[in-house]
Amino acid sequence: MSVDYSDLNNNRLVVSADNETITYTRKGLPPSIFDFLIDYRLRAIKVMVGEQEDKDNVSVTASMLHSPPMATRGSPGFFPVNSAAKGIGFVPKQKYLKKWVETYESLINEAIEKGEDTNREARLAALLSFYASNEEIDPSVLGTIELFGLRSWRNMQLEPRVSILYNANYRASSGRPRYISFEVRGIIEIISKNSLRWRWQRNIHDIFHVRDAQERRSGDWPVAVLNIHVTEVIDKRPFATASQEIIE
Repeated sequence: MSVDYSDLNNNRLVVSADNETITYTRKGLPPSIFDFLIDYRLRAIKVMVGEQEDKDNVSVTASMLHSPPMATRGSPGFFPVNSAAKGIGFVPKQKYLKKWVETYESLINEAIEKGEDTNREARLAALLSFYASNEEIDPSVLGTIELFGLRSWRNMQLEPRVSILYNANYRASSGRPRYISFEVRGIIEIISKNSLRWRWQRNIHDIFHVRDAQERRSGDWPVAVLNIHVTEVIDKRPFATASQEIIE
């Protein structure tokens, strides 16, 4: 199977497999879904820095939304499907990418040199600044790193089309409990090592895990950096709209 990414500027991806060629349109996250995910990241970080209380289990909900299960499919056999929790986040738009890469690298290098606790507040402030600048975030691309190079990684190299399932219980602004469930369908792109997008994805991980950063920068880590080009978002709530594409 192969993917042609050459027309991404026009939001087109072409997948060739099994003597068939399929053209996909990169649509991105619907605004309500994008805003919901960004909002919970902001709220969780504000809890971490002490700007707000952790009421309504904000941290738990944010953790669930950060690490949804991603389903991948490999070569035919006894059981070709695999599902694994993945830390999945956001990517800056191309014109802002260099700025955010350099901002985060500077803070990470400072923490490695002087100690993790010396600039923790500055690193969290940089995270807050990124998510608060949501006009600089690309809603059409999600990002993740491959940590272990096991079943998911082997599958993705054979079949780049993946499915990510988000589920969470939360409270609406009215205080009433709510349930959200949606599936993000997308196409994986393996990002070239040391490119800006590769550095960004490693940095957004290392900004939280500075001790790991110091140990792993000298080795062959991560296994891979992946972008997920969003082609569809499907409502998975147990309502009348179940299995319908979310279009806004």
